[in-house]
Amino acid sequence: MYLYQNSSFFKRFFSSIFDTMISIIVCVFLFFLIGKFTDLRYVDFNKIQYYSIFILIIIFLIFYYIFIPYFLNGSTLGMLIFKMKIIHENKDRRLNLMDLVKRNILLYIVIFNLLYIIVFFNNESIKLFKLSDEQIKNLSFIDKTRINFSYAFTSVFMFVSFINFAVLLLNKKKLSALEYISSTRVVNKKMVYIHQNENIKLMPIQIEEREIILYIND
Repeated sequence: MYLYQNSSFFKRFFSSIFDTMISIIVCVFLFFLIGKFTDLRYVDFNKIQYYSIFILIIIFLIFYYIFIPYFLNGSTLGMLIFKMKIIHENKDRRLNLMDLVKRNILLYIVIFNLLYIIVFFNNESIKLFKLSDEQIKNLSFIDKTRINFSYAFTSVFMFVSFINFAVLLLNKKKLSALEYISSTRVVNKKMVYIHQNENIKLMPIQIEEREIILYIND
C-alpha cells in the first residue's frame, strides 16, 4: 500500500528558514514602501503610516502561514521547494482552515507582539527600539518596561521554537510538539510503497481427550 512518509528534520528546518526569510523580506519591503526614509538606517513614519505598516504585516503573516497552505494543498512556499505538505493525522480527512489555525501557535506569538507594539507605542516612541543598551538604561521605568515586555515576546517565540524543533529532532515519528496539539503532520509529497505482511497468528486450541480402549486377544 502507498503511504505518506513524515519529512525529515533537516528538510523541515531549511523549509522553515526559507519561509522566515520570505516573511522578513516582505515585512522590510513594507516598511520602506510605506515609511519615509533618507537611507537604510533611518526610517520615519507619520501616525497613519505607522499603524498601516503593522496592520499590513499582520495581514501578510496570516495570509502566508494559514491561507497559502490552505489554497496550495497544505504547502507554504518553502514546503513547495522541498516537496512537502501538511496533512491531517487522519489521512482520509482533508486539511481545513481550523487545522492550520491550531498548528500556527508560533505565528500568534509574533502577532501578539505586533499588536502590543501597535497599542503601547506610536510613530515616535517606536524609535526607542533603536537605542543602545546603555541608552535604554537611562530611560524611565515605564519606557524600559514597555521595551522589555516586547523583548519578552521574542524570547517566548525563540523558546517555543527551540522546544518544537527539539521534539522533532528527538522524536522517532518525526513529529514536532505543535503537531501533537494540532493532529497534523508534515510529509513528503511523494508517497512510498509499504509492503504489508499478513501476520499469521498461531493460537493454541484445546483438544478434547478421547478415551482409548485397549483390546488384548488371548
